[in-house]
Amino acid sequence: MGNDEVYAEALVGTDGGSEFVYVGQNMAGETGDTLYPPSAPWDHGVRCEWDDGWSRGFDIIYSPRLVSHPGPDASMYSATTDVYSIAVTRGADTLRVIERPLPAEPITDEEWDLATADFEAFRDELPRATCTPRRPIRSAAKPFIEELFVAPDGRIWVEVMRTAGNRWEVFDSEGRLLATLPAREWKDRSVPAFGPDHMVTIRQDSLEIDYVDVWRIN
Repeated sequence: MGNDEVYAEALVGTDGGSEFVYVGQNMAGETGDTLYPPSAPWDHGVRCEWDDGWSRGFDIIYSPRLVSHPGPDASMYSATTDVYSIAVTRGADTLRVIERPLPAEPITDEEWDLATADFEAFRDELPRATCTPRRPIRSAAKPFIEELFVAPDGRIWVEVMRTAGNRWEVFDSEGRLLATLPAREWKDRSVPAFGPDHMVTIRQDSLEIDYVDVWRIN
């Protein structure tokens, strides 16, 4: 994305139903760039069905998933969260790969029990439900990547999952690490906004009052 370029999510029809795409827009309207995110099968949790059509899905935070974000000039940034490797592609071409060697961190029994508590309670309440897979699949280690964003200036903001506390790692457009800063929670259904030397997030307290936080890179 550039200063006069943004992508909006849109739902388009397909032979099998529908899918989300990113539609390029600028001050004049649509640019003609429509980006299709990499295919991402729903494999980061468990889906259960019961009683002729009722269903419920359970996300497991430690299960690998795919994250992606559109970038400048119809490029796409994508990664599977269990590997710190971000592919930058344009169409069928891979432009570059951004990698970071970080040590893997194990999932403790206590963390796994907390992550699967909702599923286990559901199974106790509805043992007749059919679930795929039958139980959550425990990964060998925690994911590395929680979120991935590409700022208007081309910088890449990666929220890294760490036991000591999540952190943001900021890269320039060529994949060079520029800065790290602690990650803070933000309001559901909101996303951060990024500037040349700062990030803006919205958080909500227990009274549902919104606050705006500005995090600067020193």
